[in-house]
Amino acid sequence: MDDNMKDDMVIDLDLNQEPLVDPPPPPPFGYGPLLNELETTHDRIEDRIRKLEAVTARARQRQRWRQARNNQELSYMTVIELDVGAGNQNQDDNNVRDVD
Repeated sequence: MDDNMKDDMVIDLDLNQEPLVDPPPPPPFGYGPLLNELETTHDRIEDRIRKLEAVTARARQRQRWRQARNNQELSYMTVIELDVGAGNQNQDDNNVRDVD
């Protein structure tokens, strides 16, 4: 008898299907305006979060751009310093001085 009950309780689940959502019950008397205010506040908070995420993304992009630009300038300056340093070293080799 228990086996028959277990067979009747088997349910087919389709995991690709969205779950059915029951509509929320109507709010108790007097809570309607409060719930509307909470929803409005929630929407404003989500909007603010989206704006902050956009600002953060732009700031990170600018920071990466500045770092890339600074790295290019540093590598350019290093090349110039190496070239100038090599030029000075060659001049010193040509102007040998005796120290007394």
